[in-house]
Amino acid sequence: MSFETLPVGAGLQRSASLMRHAEATGRPALGTTLLEGRGAILGSRQRASSDASHRRATTGRSAILDGRALLHSLALPSYRCLIADATATNFVNRYIRCFLRGYTKTLARATYFGTDVMHINRLPAGVIGLDVSEAGTALLELFVGVDVPAVSAETAIAVSSRSEEARYAIDSKLCDPLRLGPQITKETLGYFNALSEPFDQADASDPLGDHAPPPGSKVVCVDVPIGELCGTGSPPWLGGSVLTSNAAMNRVAALIGREDVDEAAVDDALGDAPLIGAQFTDLVAAVTEAAR
Repeated sequence: MSFETLPVGAGLQRSASLMRHAEATGRPALGTTLLEGRGAILGSRQRASSDASHRRATTGRSAILDGRALLHSLALPSYRCLIADATATNFVNRYIRCFLRGYTKTLARATYFGTDVMHINRLPAGVIGLDVSEAGTALLELFVGVDVPAVSAETAIAVSSRSEEARYAIDSKLCDPLRLGPQITKETLGYFNALSEPFDQADASDPLGDHAPPPGSKVVCVDVPIGELCGTGSPPWLGGSVLTSNAAMNRVAALIGREDVDEAAVDDALGDAPLIGAQFTDLVAAVTEAAR
């Protein structure tokens, strides 16, 4: 496991390198980075926005950075690497628990309600990112703001039952993030203490893959529970803000332009990849709209 303070771009590359490391070695990797920078950190397949400064390796909604934020990264060579009953369907639910323990033991009660956000003290606090490679290696990321909430006001309203735009950020006057980060990482690792599998850290920073919408293409979108699903037919591309696998979305995008695309075709293309924030019917709709 590791803890570093890095500019946001370098921190995102470091996180991506954990996934490559886990795939190459067949061993899990855990890291926490204190990011420093400003701007929205887009999910790998989101449309660009006016406030976007960075794009990460994992899918999902954007995280907000205005100063500092903690980025926690867990890379696993397979779903069942550390939890025997973990599957594509329950992967995030099973493994986010290690971070819930880390924050609950170190800072305050942390909870997860099945979307793309972790809550602290019942407030939206952490933005989740996810990717799974063709080989089945998974990367789970969690962004938690220090100086301002990492969860945008728009996302907070979508996932919270409260009417106000209530969001949580770590109070750096009470909690020094340089000390808090390693403490959370230690408690997170403690979730797996009963397991014999060792944790590694990567030694290099890997470049991020490019899964953004093709420049100049006409992108059409459909609304889904987690933001939107978007696509374009020339060249075929599918994206948005759902939590899933970049490799799987590439396979589904290959269906754009084919006749009679249905849920069975989408299911087959998606394979053993998670899909949080949308249904197969949503993917069919996005593929159909992109072809028009």
